[in-house]
Amino acid sequence: MLTTPASVSAQVVPGTDRDTLHWFVSRHVTAGATICTDAHTGYKGIPGVKHLVVNHQAGEYATGPASTNAVEPFWSMLKRGIVGTYHHISVKHLQAYVDAFAGGHSLHRLRTAPQMNKVAAGMVRKHLRYTDLTARLENEAERRP
Repeated sequence: MLTTPASVSAQVVPGTDRDTLHWFVSRHVTAGATICTDAHTGYKGIPGVKHLVVNHQAGEYATGPASTNAVEPFWSMLKRGIVGTYHHISVKHLQAYVDAFAGGHSLHRLRTAPQMNKVAAGMVRKHLRYTDLTARLENEAERRP
């Protein structure tokens, strides 16, 4: 039986090619785990994991134990946050937004008080200076994730 992930790991990456996706999965998934993805060919052949696939283009959203339904709410909330609340996110700050939504998704099953305790604990010794927030990127290459 597959279980719903306890947390989401998401990172801005330069592309969805095979090498990038294999690198990300190897960095964030325990060897021997089962992963479920869509049919994107970049996921094929990831070493060390059992890989189950659903083909969204063929109208599949769950096939036996394979489903991406556990992670779809995360992507939905991130996209709605960008389009409906923030409207535009600079590449410079994109990873911070992704981290915030991943953190929120990872806490969503907790009751309010434990959620707030974890959020407050995560803010200890974290400072964001206005000059760092508004500083321009040094070169054009840094603008792309």
